[in-house]
Amino acid sequence: MIAANMTGLLAILAGAGAGHLAGMMTGLTPGLHINLVAQMLLLAWPLLTVSKSAALGFLVAMAIAHTFFDAIPSMLLGVPDEGSILAVMPAHKLVMKGRAREALALNLAGSMAAMLLFAVALPSLLLTLPTLAHPPLIVRTVVLIGLPLLALLGKNTWTNLALFAAAGLLGLATMQQDLLMPLLTGLFGMPTLLAAAGKLPF
Repeated sequence: MIAANMTGLLAILAGAGAGHLAGMMTGLTPGLHINLVAQMLLLAWPLLTVSKSAALGFLVAMAIAHTFFDAIPSMLLGVPDEGSILAVMPAHKLVMKGRAREALALNLAGSMAAMLLFAVALPSLLLTLPTLAHPPLIVRTVVLIGLPLLALLGKNTWTNLALFAAAGLLGLATMQQDLLMPLLTGLFGMPTLLAAAGKLPF
């Protein structure tokens, strides 16, 4: 029993080590995402002899390592993805001012703090998330209506309202058509390009 547990633990550690190296590679290579590696692993799964525990350790370690190393090319080259642009573009401005070490240190400190906070909150999340998976209808209604209202009540209220209505109408018009994927690609990509060029309209 103990030998089996030790074998499983060693498999997880080996998978985590390989995942760390893979996450470092995907993070330091602009345009290479962990989802691509995960899909490759899924496609090659019938040909692999590794255990599920090792594969899980690989994926988790790769995802964590990717978040740390992804900031380096994003900040130094100014090529963030759509999920990190709000955090990376201000850091890229520090890099342009010759404060790259400070920007990298702040990003590393933030990542470490987030990881530690998640580790501390994980037990309570495991207890509360199952109850939040199927909230009552009134709660879902309040959230779906309240969150957009909070976004609209900031600056440029009328501009935000017009964009919100236009996005809703655009989604309704293309929901049942083949244009949805290129539409979403453009909606996610254009704000990043405009922000990088410093030409956001608001």
